[in-house]
Amino acid sequence: VLSANGRLGESNRILAKGMERGPEWWTFPFYIAFNHWFYEGDYEKGAEWAEKAARTPGASTNVSHLALSLRSKTGRPDDALGMLLEMRKTVQDETSAAAIDEQLKLATLERDAQALERAVATFRAAQGRNPFSLEELLVTGLVAAIPEDPFGGRYVWNVEDGKVHSSVNPFRFGLREGPRRPAGFHYGEEAP
Repeated sequence: VLSANGRLGESNRILAKGMERGPEWWTFPFYIAFNHWFYEGDYEKGAEWAEKAARTPGASTNVSHLALSLRSKTGRPDDALGMLLEMRKTVQDETSAAAIDEQLKLATLERDAQALERAVATFRAAQGRNPFSLEELLVTGLVAAIPEDPFGGRYVWNVEDGKVHSSVNPFRFGLREGPRRPAGFHYGEEAP
């Protein structure tokens, strides 16, 4: 309620106090993560708090998916991969294991696609045009190999949207523009 009324700093302070003094609930850091990424557009802080929430006993695997998404949006999907690999070692039920395995594939796809997109940008800067295919990056030596698509397809360059995609799973993490400020937001308010 506080966040929706623009009182983000106050909301986050209360949630942080709950983490310090209350039970070990994953929802405390989850809501701090939500405030940072949803209202402030701060993917970095949102990812940090979402990772804390994901590591808290009893957290849904959806929370680790949020952490993956936010880390990918910061341009650092390797951090998400590390967190997911760590979590995968501790999972004890098949449903959670399957969910994390799927998230590992998405994190791998995002890591590979971002790396290939950086190579495409380098190619474009040097050649003055986009490559016709990712294989052109191999020929010019910008990449040593085209990584294996974790979904079993192959990576393809889509000149229309300027993104690398899996040929069998078109999902990519997208960025939205700017923060969502609730009505009555107090600009300059500090949050944990």
